[in-house]
Amino acid sequence: MARAQNAELKFQRNGLIFNAISDSFLTRLVLSPQGAPEVAIPNRLQFTPELYERLNRAAQTYWHPQPEVALPAKPAWVLNTCADPDSFAQALLTIDMAYATAPPIFNHPRAVMAARRDIAGVALAGIGGLEVPKSRRFLPLGPRSFTDCFEQGGFQYPVTVQPSAARNGVKRIWINHPMDWQTLFNLAGGGHHHIMVQAHPDEAAADWALRMVFVGQGGAVETLRHRIKPGMSASVLPVQKALVETVFKTAFRRIPLDFWTLDLMALAPNHLRLLDVSAGFFVPDAADDIAQMRQVSLTIADQIGPRLSALLAQPQNWREDARKLPSVEALMQRYGA
Repeated sequence: MARAQNAELKFQRNGLIFNAISDSFLTRLVLSPQGAPEVAIPNRLQFTPELYERLNRAAQTYWHPQPEVALPAKPAWVLNTCADPDSFAQALLTIDMAYATAPPIFNHPRAVMAARRDIAGVALAGIGGLEVPKSRRFLPLGPRSFTDCFEQGGFQYPVTVQPSAARNGVKRIWINHPMDWQTLFNLAGGGHHHIMVQAHPDEAAADWALRMVFVGQGGAVETLRHRIKPGMSASVLPVQKALVETVFKTAFRRIPLDFWTLDLMALAPNHLRLLDVSAGFFVPDAADDIAQMRQVSLTIADQIGPRLSALLAQPQNWREDARKLPSVEALMQRYGA
């Protein structure tokens, strides 16, 4: 969500804003700033109404799926608002096939698919000081699916399980003991993929997390302290600055997205642990009951607003190297649809 805008920027005309309804047709009802109910589609790129208005003046909007309406043949640029590969797999496949070689695409669909939690772990492996835990994406068809994933994946207690499309740690459930599986059994079915992650024994007690937000070739890094109590002093983040810089620069090179988020847990001065990867940036809702993360996210939004607006106005600076990735179809065949 960008909150600050540069009024002097001009957006190139003849663009295309590519929107989609999720593959599961999942929506939710929210209140608009004016207090009126409106339909919201989770996991789409979030911008301020002012920025959306300016983009809309320079572009036409297309909603997927519309089998009877063809995508425009030659837009000058495409803004892909589909920010979750689990929610919008079919939309990402459609836009990738339609614009295989041109024009510039903001958050290219191949890079969005490559940022899926189980696939991104492969790209981020091998960065010194960053632990990428084992993860496995699966579709629970019944209660036994959870324990099957645990056993077949060679996991050990503790693990965490959450819907693949969930963000900001919402709906993440800890499984510390065989008796804990009962907590998950009511989530079985429904046709939604989940992801199981090997948890670290020290993770639940860790005090610090980092949120890295990438915008073009820059971005912002903010810290988040867990379990802070009234009157507790905010100590210095116990992570080496050089490690944070290395992870930021290396992740930027390996994940060719224009706008994305990396969440990390700080376990030691020289030890970060991957929590989540998101194509885009999601500010938690007040209803999510994670007030500190919401405030940190709003702080980041203020920092990145001008940079994001400037980047959107310069399609020639979008990550063209994303087209060097395997196609969305190839990634889905390799890692599972």
